[in-house]
Amino acid sequence: MKWIFCLGVIFSIVFGIISNKMNNVSIAAIGGSKAAINLFLSICGAICFWNGIMKVAQQSKITSSIAKIFAPVLKKLFKNPSKQAIEAVSMNVSANLLGLGNAATPLGINAMKNFQKSNKNINSASYNMILFCVLNTSAIQIIPTTIATLRLEHGSTNPMKIFYPTLISSTSALLASILAVKIFSKLWGVKNK
Repeated sequence: MKWIFCLGVIFSIVFGIISNKMNNVSIAAIGGSKAAINLFLSICGAICFWNGIMKVAQQSKITSSIAKIFAPVLKKLFKNPSKQAIEAVSMNVSANLLGLGNAATPLGINAMKNFQKSNKNINSASYNMILFCVLNTSAIQIIPTTIATLRLEHGSTNPMKIFYPTLISSTSALLASILAVKIFSKLWGVKNK
């Protein structure tokens, strides 16, 4: 990634010199830096707020209640999961439902560690690990907080107008991803252990 970024900067400078528009390159670099800092601060505030909400939900056992709701479905999706793995996956799914990708990350790492314990081949991912990675990546978002924050930052008068499109697209992505894992695991013989 660093090489792509470096090449982009070098090409911008070279083409700025060739086209005699180095002034535009300088303005874009300064403006882009300012926009990046503003974007970082706005997203950081939203992430801190929702991570705090998630901690309150964890302390008040709301997330545990949500995890109990998801456990029966997740037990059918995964092959012989441990109780700890299902709890971590359920918590991860509930965090993703709220659009809290960053709050879901530690829960996802915990789930992967639990799945790795039952994986006898440490050099390749098990079926459960692959399925979890897909579930985490294409998670359904009921409250798309990050996108709504970006829309609000860029002047949207109704940042949650994306609710239905986000719900439809994330649900479609999740179903397609689960189907792909099921099909390819049978084709390539991916086993749980």
